[in-house]
Amino acid sequence: MSSVDNNKRVKITLTNSTGTELTPDTDMTSMYTQTTEEAGGATFDFYLSWNGQLNIELINIRVAANAEIGLTYNLYYYALGAWKSIAPYATTLTGVQALAGISTSYPLVEDIISGTKVKFSVTSDGAGKVGVSANGRL
Repeated sequence: MSSVDNNKRVKITLTNSTGTELTPDTDMTSMYTQTTEEAGGATFDFYLSWNGQLNIELINIRVAANAEIGLTYNLYYYALGAWKSIAPYATTLTGVQALAGISTSYPLVEDIISGTKVKFSVTSDGAGKVGVSANGRL
């Protein structure tokens, strides 16, 4: 009989708004990617819990880009009929910072309580590929 290690970190599968898994990066399969060719950039939503069924302690979210573009990101939860910002995560990366990537929430820890829809949104100011990975404890 095997036991479950409840303190083990697990990868959070990131999806779109309908629950379809996003495209994993070929080099870092825990990172999911979205791409825009638009020179003016785009906003990408990476759902950690698209339907509110995930119950996890969020440990880390990592964001990066494959180009020196500006990135603005924030973590949101859905309540009272609208998306609400979790303000400490609202940050902008410029140029080389976006290319290098950053861990956004460590060492902060957020609980994602079952029944809560949660998404991580990234807005780029130019064309490129944006990647996000997330992990937590069950």
